[in-house]
Amino acid sequence: MSNVSLSENIYNYYRDMTISSICSNLWRKKTVITSNLHDSKLKRCLGLLDLIGLGIGSSLGVGVYIMTSYAISKDAGPSFVISVIIAGLATLFAGLCYAEFSARLPRAGSSYYYTYVTLGEFCGFVIGWNMILEHIITTCIAAKAWSQYLDYMLNGTIKSVIDENMSWNGGEVWGESPDIVAFLIILVITLIVAMKARLSTVLLMVLTFFNILIVMCFVCIGYFHVKHDNWTEPPGFFAHGFTGVLSGASTLIFTFTNIEAITSASEEAKEPTRVTSSAITYSIFICSIVYFCISTSATLSLHHFPEDSLIALPHVLSNLHIHGASSVIAVGGLIGLLASLIGSLFYLTRQVYSISNDRLILKCLSRVSSKWNIPVYSVILLGLVSAIISLVLEFEILLQVVSIGTLLSYSVLAVSVICVRYQPGTVGLYVEYEDPDDINFMQCTDFNYSHLQLDANKSNVSAEERFRGCDKIPKHTNGYSTGASALIRKSVSFDDKYRLDRMSEQTNYYQSPRDSTYTRLDSVVSSTSNGNVSGLLRLPSDIVLEPTESTWKTAAIGLLIYITCSCVLSIITLYAEFLLHLDSWWMLLIIFVFSILLISATVLIVRQPENRTKLYFRTPYVPFIPLLAILINVFLLASLSFMCWIRFLLWMALGLLLYFGYGYRNSLEYQTDEQEVVLYEITDESNAH
Repeated sequence: MSNVSLSENIYNYYRDMTISSICSNLWRKKTVITSNLHDSKLKRCLGLLDLIGLGIGSSLGVGVYIMTSYAISKDAGPSFVISVIIAGLATLFAGLCYAEFSARLPRAGSSYYYTYVTLGEFCGFVIGWNMILEHIITTCIAAKAWSQYLDYMLNGTIKSVIDENMSWNGGEVWGESPDIVAFLIILVITLIVAMKARLSTVLLMVLTFFNILIVMCFVCIGYFHVKHDNWTEPPGFFAHGFTGVLSGASTLIFTFTNIEAITSASEEAKEPTRVTSSAITYSIFICSIVYFCISTSATLSLHHFPEDSLIALPHVLSNLHIHGASSVIAVGGLIGLLASLIGSLFYLTRQVYSISNDRLILKCLSRVSSKWNIPVYSVILLGLVSAIISLVLEFEILLQVVSIGTLLSYSVLAVSVICVRYQPGTVGLYVEYEDPDDINFMQCTDFNYSHLQLDANKSNVSAEERFRGCDKIPKHTNGYSTGASALIRKSVSFDDKYRLDRMSEQTNYYQSPRDSTYTRLDSVVSSTSNGNVSGLLRLPSDIVLEPTESTWKTAAIGLLIYITCSCVLSIITLYAEFLLHLDSWWMLLIIFVFSILLISATVLIVRQPENRTKLYFRTPYVPFIPLLAILINVFLLASLSFMCWIRFLLWMALGLLLYFGYGYRNSLEYQTDEQEVVLYEITDESNAH
């Protein structure tokens, strides 16, 4: 076979690229090499407190000083208190799903990266692309709000000076005047974020500390001026009905950027598999408590919120005739919004870095500064884009197009957790089986170093001496004996390897590790339970307890039915008031039928065997928590405004042009597949000779 034949084969491969092959390539999943997850261009310098500060700081600024008053005045009224509870629950359920993936895959990129690994390239790009715009808008909102708070402190001097010296008639879209202050503050924050990650997080923690103190002052003042009639007088507690409650929750939920910010920083954390899940839980809990306190104190102390101002919290205290405190709250707004700016830009640049690193967008955006270990090109570009948008666009336009990216990522991550739990095989890092007395799990090694013994300094007793006197050493189904040599050959996790690398710089006690190996051992599971729902449903003894392709297809069908039923029920429930004038029996029948299908789909998923590989963190009560997250998020998505969906379609149209014009053929996965085809043809040619 000649070289011409090889060229013809490659030509035929490209010629046969049909629509079906293109569609199949859209679902290609990112290849994850477990032993390489510890390698990173970014510097691992963040601890638990750094991640908690990053999460709280990125969330509370915009949420407390802008979105709370906006949602109370425009969407929900006093019932915004219930909106906070719904948004907090939705975020908590999503946070548990994020926590499992952050333990599996401690990489930058957050929801984009997790979706790419589990659901494929196209789904990952859609989520990542929407989250980019979501956080650009969040950054712009924080900057414009910071400008308004500063102007409030200066009694409107900035706006009057700009109006006198510049003629600008942008209308409802471009605003009355360009926001120069917002433009400049984003440039300053960009310079800060472009430096060391540790500097950004320390500054963020300091700002967050003072922000929480000032917020607590506002809460205490509001509780001292409570009037219960504010919840009962017209228009009443449910000023805009149940639809307003859901609308308020969907408006607020995008401010819970703490999940995305924390998981995006996991590649810069010292011990990501251990601290990321804790940081997510603590930050969600603290932010939910703060939002609840703010909403109750504000709505109980003031009956009508000013609708013509987006910085309503200082006006609340002014209306209560506490003028000195209003200035303190305005200072708190400046501090909290600065923290939100730092957190949003920090997350945004890491998201773009991860997408660029996979070559789905411009490659230059993944370049990391050798001095600061920061993706400096993405920081500068995104800072400039955010600054220009905040300069020219009107505040209200930005507020009307948020939340859809956050809700989509929450829903997709919940689906991804179900997928990785009910599919055969394991994704990412996991814990090896070490305890011979624990027969419920048989695990796998991630990083195998035959010369290393982590507990060498704790005890001088050898593994042989510890097992001396044992009459029987456990032996497992694949013939692997848990003997002395097995205990010496201890698996080193991601975080253990980090500590060993640090220790090896100071001492030569440890020898150089061998190449990492990947060992899969047969699972030994209990026959009385299925995953985390052991007390709810019992499986017959003749049913396989390990996922197979057949059981995964059954679970996938149940999941599709569940999502479809959730969409139908949410639309019918939200628009029920418009359908009541018709004969309602058919609507009740539809609700009943789809409710039965929803429950049946849940039972169908639960009855399938779950992957029981022991992880560093597992989402509890799977599949119930992910399914509840999907249901709540679908309801919130259905309650979004028409402008949000228009924005989604326009932004997605631009994203599809970029993806099919550049990302599809330049992605690392596509290039890997292309190289495999060429190598396969060369191998065939050599065999023919």
